Amino acid sequence: MTLLMRDLENVEKGMKKGLQKGKIFGAISMCRDLDLPEKIILKKIQDKFHLTAEEAKKIYRQFNMSFLVEQISCLKNHVATARFHPCSSHILFMILI
Repeated sequence: MTLLMRDLENVEKGMKKGLQKGKIFGAISMCRDLDLPEKIILKKIQDKFHLTAEEAKKIYRQFNMSFLVEQISCLKNHVATARFHPCSSHILFMILI
């Protein structure tokens, strides 16, 4: 096996892993839009994506962190213009929890 072949295999594996993570993030996002509790969301992604309880918790935490970073970034952009934006209520809610 050449280095190029190995690199191509690694890129393909990374892409598959990223796509899978994106699907899971989409499922979590949809469940949160439906106001489902964390416990149910974890169970749903465990069942649908064949994850262990620990894997489901880990990816749920990753989703929450990426969501928080996105909301903070959005809030920063709108604070400069001193306008209310829907993301500000989300970030406030996340901080209060």
